Amino acid sequence: MRFKRASSLIIIEQGLIRSYALDNRLKWEIGRRAEGVRPDIELGNATISRRHGRFENIGGFWYYFDYAGKNGTYYRHAHIEKGLNGRVKPRLLSEGDTFVLEF
Repeated sequence: MRFKRASSLIIIEQGLIRSYALDNRLKWEIGRRAEGVRPDIELGNATISRRHGRFENIGGFWYYFDYAGKNGTYYRHAHIEKGLNGRVKPRLLSEGDTFVLEF
């Protein structure tokens, strides 16, 4: 019998490591906390957008949706570009994927 490995997200910010068990919910907003904005995953750097992106489970697969903030996001060592007509393009995630949120 094969067991599904739990999905988790590891955040490294200013030398501190935080881990999130993604499977505890279907959608996680990521960004900087500001007045009226409280993302599920808070990043403290002022260059991070208040609504930077989200991780979402769709049909058992995890995707990242980048909201094309001012300072950008790198995924698999490439800058995430906006989709057609500025649309948000989902990225199917794989184990070990790395994101860098631009500073």
